[in-house]
Amino acid sequence: MEKVDFEKAYNEIRERQIERTDSWIHETIKAAHQFRESQKYKSDEFYGKRCIPLAIEEMSELTKELTKFLRDKGDMMNMLQEIADVYICLDTLRDIFDISDEELKAAEMVKYERFLDGMNKNPEVTK
Repeated sequence: MEKVDFEKAYNEIRERQIERTDSWIHETIKAAHQFRESQKYKSDEFYGKRCIPLAIEEMSELTKELTKFLRDKGDMMNMLQEIADVYICLDTLRDIFDISDEELKAAEMVKYERFLDGMNKNPEVTK
């Protein structure tokens, strides 16, 4: 009986999974971009009736996952998925409210400055 090189077999299988995953990710991103360029995506009905409530729901799900982590009952894969969902929704909200990269960066800088200022005034928060 021929001896099986399990490490080699595992690496080959893993490589095929990565190739399939990379292809799937590329196709999914392509489909998402095509949808974002479609008239349905740009319609007021889609934005108002679907996207804003969906963003609220996804942020709520992330909140729930964060509270699980505070109780040491969180799952990292669930956390990653909820963060990804919120990122997608935030990107869509940027489109809805026509927020440019520059505007968002400026707002982030103001918030980071406030955050750092608050940390300097309350150093016990970082302990």
